[in-house]
Amino acid sequence: MLMISQTKKFVFMNPASIVLVILFTSLAISCNPSSTSAKINEKKSIVGTIVKTVKVDTVAKPLKYIYLTFDDGPLLGSEDIDSVVLAEKLKINVFAVGRNVVLSPRLRNYYSMYESNPYIEMYNHSYTHALNKYQKYYSNPQGVLNDINKNEDLLHLHYKIVRLPGRNIWRANNREKNFYDSSGAAAANLVAANGYKIYGWDIEWQHAKNGKPVQSVSKMVHEIETRLQTGNTFTPNNIVVLLHDEMFQTKMEENELKQLIDSLRLNQNYVFEHIRFYPEK
Repeated sequence: MLMISQTKKFVFMNPASIVLVILFTSLAISCNPSSTSAKINEKKSIVGTIVKTVKVDTVAKPLKYIYLTFDDGPLLGSEDIDSVVLAEKLKINVFAVGRNVVLSPRLRNYYSMYESNPYIEMYNHSYTHALNKYQKYYSNPQGVLNDINKNEDLLHLHYKIVRLPGRNIWRANNREKNFYDSSGAAAANLVAANGYKIYGWDIEWQHAKNGKPVQSVSKMVHEIETRLQTGNTFTPNNIVVLLHDEMFQTKMEENELKQLIDSLRLNQNYVFEHIRFYPEK
């Protein structure tokens, strides 16, 4: 049997040599940019980068309030509005005309439906609606106030909130504005002095002479969203939308109202509210 022996060689150094080796090694480490301390710094910088990438912006976007206001009811179309509101469980505002309530049993029944609907609040739109003779109506401010008071008493309205017929005028929370026509300004001042808040509107879903809506649903949604984004309203982050009861007399028109509501509800920052909660500033 062949035996192979291996020998290990050891190098012996005297103590002075060992000291020199240690000194040179320490010096090399302190001067070398790729030393251990450099690697530690590198790890710290990596951790810092991770912290920056996972940082989340927690600032909440402000809520934006939409006030759907329906004028001139009760009219043909009020029943369909009532139906949509109940199905959608949506807060709306009805500015009622007393003369229409007493005009026929059918319209009086529509008004009763509004009264029993928990999502609807009713406000004052005058008793006569000026009989659509606005210049004559507003030439007598005391007559306007009497007409408003008569409507409040007849309909047993709970809130002293008014929209003047045929005029986009505001007198609310120590603020005022007359849009388009200032002929009702003197009457508005007298009504406000007697404890009423007067609300106009920011945007109107217009209707033709036959009552049918003019703008498409998509156009209305776009206009409402644009005004809320740009702040082009009487109060930023709040928009008052004017509609009329007579616009929703058919099933197709009722569906358009539902589409408008459903489209706006896609934005979780939109809140539908009663106008008595309109902000003071």
